Amino acid sequence: MAQSCVMCEALNEENTTGCVAGCLYAPLVAQGVVTSLELNCLLSSYQPSYIHGFMTTVGPHQRPAMIDSFMFTFRKRMENPILSAEDMDQLLAKLAEMREEEEEQAAAGENHV
Repeated sequence: MAQSCVMCEALNEENTTGCVAGCLYAPLVAQGVVTSLELNCLLSSYQPSYIHGFMTTVGPHQRPAMIDSFMFTFRKRMENPILSAEDMDQLLAKLAEMREEEEEQAAAGENHV
């Protein structure tokens, strides 16, 4: 029985028969190239169809380089994680506050001229 593909499971959790597109993610996990956690985080960082499209259109000899590229980018993202929704809300509130202050200063500057 074929190993189930983490990629296909991410796209369709009911698929347990293996990867129909042959994108080779299950063997990567089995070989320890990536961990399941890393792969799941990677898939949530990119559109799964984006990675899946690349992996199914490039030749087998190009796949290791593509995987290296994705994993390098992913690991860099993990060093500088994307803001959480709460952090983003705080940032947007701060930016709105700064904009108001700038508008007030600009209005005050116009009044002095």
